[in-house]
Parts: sequence; C-alpha cells; structure tokens
Amino acid sequence: MNSLKQLFVILLLLVGSIAFGQGMTLHGGTSSMKSEFLALTPDETAHSGYHLGADGRLGDDGFYFLVGLQYHKLSLSPTEKFSLMPTDPSMNFIKGKGGFAFKIFQINKDIVARLRVLGTIDYLLNGHSLNQDLDLDSKQFNEAVAGAGGGLEIDVYFMTLNLEYQKGFFNALNETPDSSLDFLTFSLGVNF
Repeated sequence: MNSLKQLFVILLLLVGSIAFGQGMTLHGGTSSMKSEFLALTPDETAHSGYHLGADGRLGDDGFYFLVGLQYHKLSLSPTEKFSLMPTDPSMNFIKGKGGFAFKIFQINKDIVARLRVLGTIDYLLNGHSLNQDLDLDSKQFNEAVAGAGGGLEIDVYFMTLNLEYQKGFFNALNETPDSSLDFLTFSLGVNF
C-alpha cells in the first residue's frame, strides 16, 4: 500500500515539474464508468459522477507528450440516468495517465483540435469497503487496473475541452472474467 502511495506522489511531482517546464491544464468534468460484468453494471446502466485533475504538457502545439493525474468519484449503484453528484456508497479512483496528443486541424493560433492517445493506471482508493457494500459472492476488487484510450481535445484560447474514452485491460474484480472497467469522461480545463 505504501509503495502505491509513493508512486502517486512521484506522478504528482512529475506532473508538476512538466507543468512548470512546458504547460499545465487544470480540469474538471463528468465521468461515466461501465463494466461488462452484469452483477456490477447491468445492461443500459452506468456508474456516474465527476473528476478533477491536472495534465502536464511537454512539447509544442503540433505534438506533445502528456502526464496526468485525476481523482474520480462515481456512484457505486449504477443508474440509467447520468448524475454529476455521486450517491453513497461511492467508488473513488486515482487515475494516472500518460501519452501524447497531435494536432488534426487548426482554425487559427488560438483554436486547435488534437487527438489524444493514452495509457492509464487506475487505483481504487476504497476497494476494501466496497467489497462489503456489494453482494457479489465474496468477489474482491483489485487495487489497481490498467487501460488504454484516446480522445478529442479542443483548445479555445486558454480553455481546453476534452472527450476521452478508456477501455480497461484487466479485470477489476479478482478472478472474475469480463469485469474490466471502461470510462467515458468529458472535461473543461484552463491552460497555464
């Protein structure tokens, strides 16, 4: 457990150092998560909530590398309708991400659209308490999972709009096939 906390502190410091060197985006927005494991997320439902985060950029407007850190709070109970405010009990994630973005078109120097390609590590902060809240035949949440994804980023002056999708690689529940977690996020950020 201590080593995971140390890893996230290192990632946070890395985001900070990159941000001071090249640029940083502070952002927040909506999150939605789904799993193919029907006992966790039945058909036509999702776990919704919000996220806050920071991305550090290293490069220029045409192509840059990014490292980011996000905090996600999502309702444990899935619903058919989206809700920005998660209900209790909730799932709390720290998401570390890294990848790159490249320009696909530019209207002028202040309006630029890019595609993002990302790898992620998702650490579930309250997995032990969630194991008690769910009736999943004694299945245990894994502490961390990984995924890959991409999205569309649009910079408008000093603001950034992001739409990202993440496909999970590993099962979120120990020894449970098809329990990977997929995320869809929308965020609005400020560039420094």
